[in-house]
Amino acid sequence: MLEPKALVISCFAVWAVLCVGGILFFASEKDVARKRFYYPRFTLVTGAAFILFVGLTTNLTSALFFFPFIALTTWMNIRVTRFCDGCGRVAINRSWWTTMEFCPHCGRKLPK
Repeated sequence: MLEPKALVISCFAVWAVLCVGGILFFASEKDVARKRFYYPRFTLVTGAAFILFVGLTTNLTSALFFFPFIALTTWMNIRVTRFCDGCGRVAINRSWWTTMEFCPHCGRKLPK
């Protein structure tokens, strides 16, 4: 079993690799269909990793307390993120109560 300090360092290292890898993939990937396919899966994996890290570094009560918030954040990230067919960039809807119809970068109509 890892000592607590090594566990926290390991968690941050894994989290950093996930963040950098995700940024590199989604910024450099040109195929919009691949981005659409991998983004929900990547978001679920990072959310699950965060829940695991909280569970490993705190007690069970804290992990259970944070679970609904992490799950809600993961679901919201998937729900508000879309990829434009025209420019291939990410379009994040910052207004949760409205539907984003056009890409804020190129103006092309976003797919549903």
